[in-house]
Amino acid sequence: RAPLGSAPPAHLLRHAPGASPPALGAALAGACAGGVLMVPMGILLARLWSDADALAQMGLLYLHNDNFGPKAVAFFDRAIATDPNIASHYHLRGVAWSRIGDSQRAAADWGKALALAPNDPHPYLYRGVDAFRRGAGDEAIRCFELALERNHTFAAAHRHLSIVHEQQGDVDRAA
Repeated sequence: RAPLGSAPPAHLLRHAPGASPPALGAALAGACAGGVLMVPMGILLARLWSDADALAQMGLLYLHNDNFGPKAVAFFDRAIATDPNIASHYHLRGVAWSRIGDSQRAAADWGKALALAPNDPHPYLYRGVDAFRRGAGDEAIRCFELALERNHTFAAAHRHLSIVHEQQGDVDRAA
C-alpha cells in the first residue's frame, strides 16, 4: 500500500501545473501516502484486536521467568475471564501453575484445554514436562507419546521423550 499511496501524490507533485511550493507539496504527498497505508492498517488492527490475546501475551512474557509464575497466572486468569473458549490460554496457565509447583491446578487447566481442543498436543507436552520435573518418568513418557499421537512431527515431544528415555538408561530408545 505504501507504493500505491506515494506514487500518485509524487506524480502530482512533480507534474501538476502550478504545483504548490516544494515543502508544502512534499508534506501533502507524505500525508496522502501515510493515509493510504495507515487508515487500512488501523481498521485491520481494530478488527483483529483481542483483549484476551493481549492479556495472554502479557502472561506469556511473565512465564519466561519461573520467578514470575504468580503474575503469569494473574494475566491468564484475566485472559480466560475475557474469553473462556481459547484452549491455549488454559494450557499456558497450566504451565504457570506447574512452574509454581501446583500440579493439580495445572492438570485441571490442561484438562480444560483438551476439552476445548482435543487434538492439540501442547497440553500433553506440558503435562509430560510437569511429570518429568516431579520425577514421574513413566507418566512423562505416556504424556509425550499422547502428544505424538496427535502430531507425530511435534519436535518438542520427541526431544522430551528422548530425554526421559536417556535418563532412564534406555539409550537406544532415546536415540
